[in-house]
Amino acid sequence: MTMKADVVVAGLGPGGAIAASELALRGFRVVGLDPLRSYRKACGDAVVAREEYESVLRKSDSIRWKISRVRINVNGEEVRTIKFNRPVWYIIDKGRLVNYLREIVEAEGGQIIHKTFIKNIIKSDIVIDARGPYAHPPPKHILAYRYIVKTKDWDTDTVLLNFLPDKSGLFWVFPSHHGENYVNIGGGFKNTNIFNTKNFILKYIKLQFKEFHIISESGAPIAVYSEVEPVNGNILRVGEAGGLINSAGGEGIRMALLSGMAAGRALDFKDPAYYYRRAVRRLAREARLSRILLRVVEASPGDLGSSLLRGLPEFFWRSFLSGELSIGVVLSTVLSSPRIASIVARSLSSSLF
Repeated sequence: MTMKADVVVAGLGPGGAIAASELALRGFRVVGLDPLRSYRKACGDAVVAREEYESVLRKSDSIRWKISRVRINVNGEEVRTIKFNRPVWYIIDKGRLVNYLREIVEAEGGQIIHKTFIKNIIKSDIVIDARGPYAHPPPKHILAYRYIVKTKDWDTDTVLLNFLPDKSGLFWVFPSHHGENYVNIGGGFKNTNIFNTKNFILKYIKLQFKEFHIISESGAPIAVYSEVEPVNGNILRVGEAGGLINSAGGEGIRMALLSGMAAGRALDFKDPAYYYRRAVRRLAREARLSRILLRVVEASPGDLGSSLLRGLPEFFWRSFLSGELSIGVVLSTVLSSPRIASIVARSLSSSLF
């Protein structure tokens, strides 16, 4: 028997679930596909504080901590501490958020099937692809791995990002949504295997904390080298599935939620693909720009990548952390320092020729 739907949503993480819930609330026939009954993915669970999805985070009771201070390290050396007057990020319980959105879908008559794909069974004119990194082949991925540790040596309003240019990756230290005295610490690095990644992070944990107890661990791919392609025919690609991720830092929940909301609204228009492409233009530009920045740092010979990150001005980091990265910010950064301009020029020339 063939099942008919107005839209099929493949992948019910944050982006797919918010798209499916918005469509279901407006009366569309929605079929959601996801192999997992309970959402989980290894990451820092941090999302930029934005008005567009604030009410959803609050209604789902998924906000656990408010981040107003971010420490920036390069190769373990602290180079900046950025303090904000308001929360710049929220640490959220992503599982609670996703389950809340999935419950809305089913309460409004939508159907959730716990499979990745059902060939020739579901007929729909529109597909929303929200499969995250699994929409891309493995060469586009790096492995992110994280530990939840219990320790008293961390503040719940503080995040640490430690960039390692020579490894094309970073460590993160976030307060965990599990509760006070729980910390999410992990990292992702290019050209390494799971065994080396785990050992590398374990050594970093021992450097950070005098006393700690490991509660859990898990890993997942992140498609930081994927192409930015939000639309393919009648397929609207949401979040990481469309390449909408900040590759230079791995931040993706904000883009997933914003693009998921845009995909949910797209079906109100005669040409959903055209509307969706226009609606996520800014996110797509930011995602492409982040890949250029990653390429510049990776292509910097010797210690120039580390030197570049150490020299970035505070206004760059504020824009980067707030989800406001733009070509204007990058150009202002390059023009602010002859040394930065020289490093960028050398990196681009070495990567292009």
